[in-house]
Amino acid sequence: MGSATSFALAIGLTLFFVLLALGLEIVWCFVASGALIYVLVGYSLGDIPAVVYHNVDKEVLMAVAYFLLAGGLMGAGGIADKLVSWVNLLVGRIRGGLGAVAIGTSLIFGALTGSGLTSIAALVPLLVGRMETYGYSRHYSTAVICASGFMGLLIPPSIPLMLYALMAEESVAALFASTIVPGCLLALFYFTVNYIFCQRYIDAPTATATSNVGYGEGESWLSRFTKDTYVAIPALLFPVIMVGGIFGGIFTPTEAAALACIYALVIGLWVYKGLSRKNLKSIFVEAAGTIGMVVILVGFGMFFSRVLLRVGVAELLVSGILGLTTNTIVILLLINLLLFVLGMFMESICILLITVPLLLPLFAQIGMNPIQAGAMICINIGIGQITPPFAVGLFVGARISGVYVHEMIRPILLFITLGALPVLMLTTFIPELSLWLPTLVCGPGVVGLVP
Repeated sequence: MGSATSFALAIGLTLFFVLLALGLEIVWCFVASGALIYVLVGYSLGDIPAVVYHNVDKEVLMAVAYFLLAGGLMGAGGIADKLVSWVNLLVGRIRGGLGAVAIGTSLIFGALTGSGLTSIAALVPLLVGRMETYGYSRHYSTAVICASGFMGLLIPPSIPLMLYALMAEESVAALFASTIVPGCLLALFYFTVNYIFCQRYIDAPTATATSNVGYGEGESWLSRFTKDTYVAIPALLFPVIMVGGIFGGIFTPTEAAALACIYALVIGLWVYKGLSRKNLKSIFVEAAGTIGMVVILVGFGMFFSRVLLRVGVAELLVSGILGLTTNTIVILLLINLLLFVLGMFMESICILLITVPLLLPLFAQIGMNPIQAGAMICINIGIGQITPPFAVGLFVGARISGVYVHEMIRPILLFITLGALPVLMLTTFIPELSLWLPTLVCGPGVVGLVP
């Protein structure tokens, strides 16, 4: 990297962090700093519109838009309440039962929406009051739901994985499959943490912390379970149809996303009847705003990343880290540390846009499969959603439930240190966790493994 290029990079990055510190929206930080580096290096500003258009003219972004809309329709369509009742019958009577209900429902609801925040926003109003009734403190109930929310990023369809597929030019189906085993493992770890530690957060004397909702007169558990399963079938079929159709080659992720919108609309209007003309309008308006924000952010974020690539930042990063150590384990720990720290301060899409293009050459250098790398990054940015000080998942949950964020920190740290971080380390250092299922359903060629 020449001295002129180094000077341009230093000035551009300084501007980026100054504007970010001043509170400017990050998309404008991308535009201003990227354009400045462009000019100082000697490129024409007239190239920028073409670069941005090229970044957003991708079919994957259409799938992202449809899944965002489907998530909004699912959240308001009455599906969450049916899932809560069904999962409650499965695990509600064990110790810490309603905490397990929150975790299990988050796992399934995440498969419906592809978004952790949507899951938190839908489940906090449904579960926090109910958990309080059975003795759980309000801040613990909210913390369990917030900690479980990011499973929505791991169970397909996952919006961050679609964006990673766009930037890494990898198979969306393979990436969807890569996080299913880690996501289920995370749920198992969370169930264990809740089972062991829930008693610390029970305020009422009903110390079982189980859901003792009675059945009707003369009604058995099996009868109630059969009835609730019948009611929940439309919701439970959704991930089966979507994921099975994608993995089975019946339709593409974009076609699956469009079908998801139609399915969510039909179920919400005529089966569960949670949708109406009044809330449909607000759902479409909110989805349009979110989609527009994502498209603009992706366009200019990838422009900024490509500017950094053109001036040689990726090569600088690779040579810098390899200059410190050539030990693959240490390098992966450093990458995880970088992503973890960024997740404490930045939104997940922004982290993807900035880091993925820069880290891909490093992954290639150390021989890490890009599908496994995608799973590792997705888990990491999910942890960032619930890690203080700027944990957007905690802010959403706290605002809806009416508790303070600092009250949730202790239980959240339990789930992070004993659940999320162990799963992250296992996914990082055991490739089979994220590559076995993609290899099985997509084939070794798609995953990049020699048959």
